[in-house]
Amino acid sequence: MLNLAANARDAMPRGGELVIETSNTELDEDFCRRNSGAMAGQYVKLVVSDNGVGIEQEHLQKVFEPFYTSKAVGKGTGLGLAMVYGFTKRSDGYILAESTPGQGACFSLFLPRANMAEARAKLAKPAKPTEALKRGELLGGKGTVLVVDDEDQLRELAKDRLEALGYRVLLASSAEQALAVLANDAEIDLLFSDVVMPGGMDGLDLSDKVRSLYPSVKVLLTSGYNNKILKEGTRAEGFPLLLAKPYNGRSLAEQVQKLLAGRDRSTVPPRDSEFDWRDELLIGVDSMDAEHREILALHKQLAKSIRQQQHADVIASVEALADSIRTHFANEESLMQSCHYPGLQNHQEVHQMLLKRIDALRNSALSDQLTETAVGDFLNNWWIDHSEGMDRAYVPYIHAHAKKATTHEGDDELE
Repeated sequence: MLNLAANARDAMPRGGELVIETSNTELDEDFCRRNSGAMAGQYVKLVVSDNGVGIEQEHLQKVFEPFYTSKAVGKGTGLGLAMVYGFTKRSDGYILAESTPGQGACFSLFLPRANMAEARAKLAKPAKPTEALKRGELLGGKGTVLVVDDEDQLRELAKDRLEALGYRVLLASSAEQALAVLANDAEIDLLFSDVVMPGGMDGLDLSDKVRSLYPSVKVLLTSGYNNKILKEGTRAEGFPLLLAKPYNGRSLAEQVQKLLAGRDRSTVPPRDSEFDWRDELLIGVDSMDAEHREILALHKQLAKSIRQQQHADVIASVEALADSIRTHFANEESLMQSCHYPGLQNHQEVHQMLLKRIDALRNSALSDQLTETAVGDFLNNWWIDHSEGMDRAYVPYIHAHAKKATTHEGDDELE
């Protein structure tokens, strides 16, 4: 309704009349023959019309295509009517666009009419996910899901559905808050986030950040846009699984179960909570490689202390690891600054996130709840991807800076 009304407003820059009508109607075989895609039956008809500038025939045939717009640059995304079309189709409905240039436009939505007797019966006794679980219709699971949505009701609804299926659920109302939760909880298995959220970071940005910082955390997005639209409008490579809105309990259960299959922490052994240094871990900067060796050795000591259940040693080991990583980050940022590395700010942001996660490990150790699984996740999810991925990106800048400095020294000697 908002998209249709907004389009009508834009079509009437000097004012006009916006009319919204509803009625019960029946689509017969004759209508369906004339309108491809329509199916005969009982429908609720929703009509939104205006007396604005209208739509030229050449544009009218394309108005439902994603990212197609006849508006001036910066005035439209080309997604509004595509969303309306997607919602109507997912509701097993039909949409009809009609217009006469100079006289206005009319959009008619035909939505399947509900059987009120059946609907009231279902509302009186809503089926709970736990009942469906008992009947074997839904698969429950174990694990921790972080739900991110700026709408309170949708966030709570997702929480209720997931908890009924057996999952532990954490909540966040923004991408920024979600990152803070992730930094303080090492046991999160899946991020379930809305795509469109206010603020500087949307669900897609959050997904990219999470998959960079926490590669083992699975990502499921949800949106009123369809998957094709989102891929075409953003980046298709490595695009996460998307659950279209409106979704039901069964769809949510199936997608979460699919992503978390085989990830029950009670049965999965710790993921490489320690391993030996190997040459493949070298990034090519002697000082950084030396610090990486030290950090890896401290990881091994921490994992050993946890296995031996020596609480005092666990605390001492995690403190030593935290100090070593903080020192490493400071030295690394100083190096990047000296060679004018353009990715310094992004690196600093990632460092802050990782330091928060180190603090979370430290808090778990203080309460005697730190596990090898948490240490293994930190080691694999950060150490391998961060040092082998992000760290390698600045190495060419350091080498180029060193070469330039050497060249200048040679020039000075010649002079």
